[in-house]
Amino acid sequence: MMVQCCRGMLTALLGCLIAFQAMAAPQRVVSLLPSSTEVVCRLQACDRLVGVDRHSNFPASVQALPRVGGLGAWSLEALVRLKPDLVLMPHDPMLAQRLQRLGLNHRVVDPKTLDQTAESFVQIALALGLPAQQGQALWDAVSHDLQQARRAVPQPWQQATIYLEADPSGYVAGPGSYLGQLVQALGLRNVVHVREPAYPQMSPEWVLQAQPDWVVLLSTLSRPADQRPGWQQLAAVRAGRVCQFTPEALDVIVRPGPRLAQAAQLLVGCMHSKGRP
Repeated sequence: MMVQCCRGMLTALLGCLIAFQAMAAPQRVVSLLPSSTEVVCRLQACDRLVGVDRHSNFPASVQALPRVGGLGAWSLEALVRLKPDLVLMPHDPMLAQRLQRLGLNHRVVDPKTLDQTAESFVQIALALGLPAQQGQALWDAVSHDLQQARRAVPQPWQQATIYLEADPSGYVAGPGSYLGQLVQALGLRNVVHVREPAYPQMSPEWVLQAQPDWVVLLSTLSRPADQRPGWQQLAAVRAGRVCQFTPEALDVIVRPGPRLAQAAQLLVGCMHSKGRP
């Protein structure tokens, strides 16, 4: 009888502990980065989101949520009205200071590299009150799919070079950037060797001298490569080995989040469609 009573007490205590943990875990989350929004949803916590930044658009369910600005132009009033118990935010010291003054719980999760992307999955899981293993399991699944994408890259291509232009003004993804590391993870060679800054600005003359085997334009504002002054001198342009993407595809490619492997597949798929160098 005593044993059964103790078991009953332990069961009740465990139930109370689980209930307390559920109450302590953030239930009203605002995400200020599209990548963080996607991670929250992949961790099965999409129902906790009460607001997002203006660029968060995936999964489709988040499109109905209130918007609190973006790219540094935040509406603090709109954010406060949502009464969040957790704000997932980019690196923005001024915003962090204001949130701290307001007593709002916040976590900076702003990955710039593949390693930081892996860390962000775990950080967000912990911030949500979930086990770290859940974030790690998500990264392991994404990493596995990324390896599958690498297997789709023919061996001869690994000697070819790729130029990833992030902005029409000549800012390119260097090897220290998330995009540069994604290229490396696929076994491809970045034609840019400058590690710092992560996105150096290169001149048109430099591109003509570098003669990349593939050109990837990662901005919806980019002019077609064959209409740029002097770019007909690029063998990649003359051969049509130029990749440009729809806004929807660019959302996938430029976000260091759970759709990383899909981003890799988009890049490799475009390359396959253009033929080998």
